[in-house]
Amino acid sequence: MFRHDAESAGHPFGIRRVCRDTPDEGWPSLEESDFTKAKNVVLPNTLLSFGGNPFVGCLSLETVEVESGGMYKTRDNMLLSVDETELVAVYGKRSFSRTALTIPETVERMGSFALFNSEKLKSVTIPKNVREIQGNPFVWCCALESVTIDPENQWFKMVNNCLVSMDGKLLIGLNGPNVTHGSSKNPRHVVVPDGVEGVGELSLTADMVNLRTIWLPPTVTDVYDALEWGTEDAVYFTATNRFVVHGEIFCDTNIKDAYFYGPVPDGFLDWNARWWDCGKVKTIHYTAEFADEWRDALKQIGQKGALFDPADFLSPYDSRHDSELAASYGPFVPGERVSLALPALA
Repeated sequence: MFRHDAESAGHPFGIRRVCRDTPDEGWPSLEESDFTKAKNVVLPNTLLSFGGNPFVGCLSLETVEVESGGMYKTRDNMLLSVDETELVAVYGKRSFSRTALTIPETVERMGSFALFNSEKLKSVTIPKNVREIQGNPFVWCCALESVTIDPENQWFKMVNNCLVSMDGKLLIGLNGPNVTHGSSKNPRHVVVPDGVEGVGELSLTADMVNLRTIWLPPTVTDVYDALEWGTEDAVYFTATNRFVVHGEIFCDTNIKDAYFYGPVPDGFLDWNARWWDCGKVKTIHYTAEFADEWRDALKQIGQKGALFDPADFLSPYDSRHDSELAASYGPFVPGERVSLALPALA
């Protein structure tokens, strides 16, 4: 059993926060890595907040207890605020093996990666009161087939099987295998909805072994640590504007080719924007219009580059694609751009 209480913390207020990465300076904190090998966890009643799901990677976890008198509690293998307006995490072997989850009606906020590693989860229902979702909640939800959002929810919606903000400008996560065009057993391509401007943290992490490509629309302006633990062959950034990279643009993925239709993104050469543990990335492809600055940038980080002509690809955001591909890739939902544009695949 892992136990950490106010007395052992050596601080008059006890442990105040559990962090995903580095504890906050000046705050007595625990890191999520403290729980990784634990089977049973007891949390102190001094906790005021969680910096994301504290049980990421805790595959052996069976029980979690929270001392009474604090701001958090557990119920049905969920870590919740006492008033049940915040869902911090689902946890434990039972949770990881469940196939359906209905989030309590009282929940207004879902913490970062709240459903992380629910590998057998097939369906999720998000209630009408949820107004804040921090980070992709579906990371490592490899079997997920259905995400239902209460029609009275005013903050989020599903478009092309992507979870986005109601205004369609922020991509939050992907709905498992069904986000792709092709069968759910053999997913091939992800097309992020046109109109998305912000690509949220790990929002493109789909964990699909057969996923071939990810297409990002020309409307993208900001990318936040979007790709990690993926299995994609290629990713296409179709924006011709200079978008901004926040953090690591690729992290520990199997991407072999990245295609940039526009100039070198702002932040691309920052340390955190380089490839971290991503040795399978072979080539950055760029257009002739921006060739000079791409060659200079790639030389600085020692990355191979190559020219490509966008005319060689039928972009999913090209108006020609609907009629040409509808016959091959099934019916389309009226009012939604769900048809797929394919590169020349072998």
